[in-house]
Amino acid sequence: MNSESDEKKEEPVYVGFWKTSRFNFNDLWKDYPEKNSAKEDQTDLIYRLQFLERYSPNIFYTDYSKCRICNSINGCNEYHYKNFIWPGGYIHYIKDHNVNIDERLKQFLLNIDITKPIINDDNYF
Repeated sequence: MNSESDEKKEEPVYVGFWKTSRFNFNDLWKDYPEKNSAKEDQTDLIYRLQFLERYSPNIFYTDYSKCRICNSINGCNEYHYKNFIWPGGYIHYIKDHNVNIDERLKQFLLNIDITKPIINDDNYF
């Protein structure tokens, strides 16, 4: 007998989390972000990510994170939508440092309908 609660949830996809230093050995986080010199235009993807952030549940923390590139204060929250989890400062890396959007999130963003609001039903992680 299969019920919705018996179905296996997809594994979380952490996007935009980087090590706190070049010497952090946490395997969950990606290597330190590097500036992208290719300057791919990501304007549409940024707009889509901002749209998704407007409708996504987010968790606020009591401390803030600093940008791993320029050391500016860069958010104190993370967003959750479907199985994606990303920090509130992720757009800063994309806009200000031209870091490429994670390919998995990019494909997801390109397939969402941004002409109407997202109704939060079972999209909470």
